[in-house]
Amino acid sequence: MRVHPWQYILTTLENQVSDSQNFLAPSTAPISERIKRLCACFKLLRLRRGQHYQNTLFITYDWFEQAARVKRRALLENGDNHLLRHDWGRGFVAAMKDFFPDCEEQVWSRESEGQKAVDRHFLFKGQQFEFVVPDEDNGVSEDISESMVLESLETTLRGYEQELEGSWKRKIFNTSEDIHRVVEIPNKVR
Repeated sequence: MRVHPWQYILTTLENQVSDSQNFLAPSTAPISERIKRLCACFKLLRLRRGQHYQNTLFITYDWFEQAARVKRRALLENGDNHLLRHDWGRGFVAAMKDFFPDCEEQVWSRESEGQKAVDRHFLFKGQQFEFVVPDEDNGVSEDISESMVLESLETTLRGYEQELEGSWKRKIFNTSEDIHRVVEIPNKVR
């Protein structure tokens, strides 16, 4: 059965997206549910890319704004707490120094490339998802392996296990699986 084009427009206006599979959880839902829906939606978006779909997917700016809020809340405690970012960045730079001991000290002692590799996983206050043309390169150098960045996240999260119950770091540790899934959502939408 073919759906009338107006139905897509009405659904988009009411829900910020034309396909019900891509509805985000309401802002009143627990953060774990919001993260679960956000990750499911981005997984569906990745699956759609490069495949021919009979129906066009309409997504509003508000949908991406709401998605960015969920990502900020999960990783930066509403955008105000940069502990995970700083700890992960320091851990990654330290891991790179250990992995490449013969490299010049300045390469990994500065925050520049190492911290940028970590920062590309965060959306800071005022930042939104960025729309880019495939193969457009505005990122960190290719020398920095994404798997190494994510391994250093795991090390950072394990270090939070000893933190006091109820602290932000302990909350991050307790939701490590969610943190990993959110981190893997790209800030650049293709």
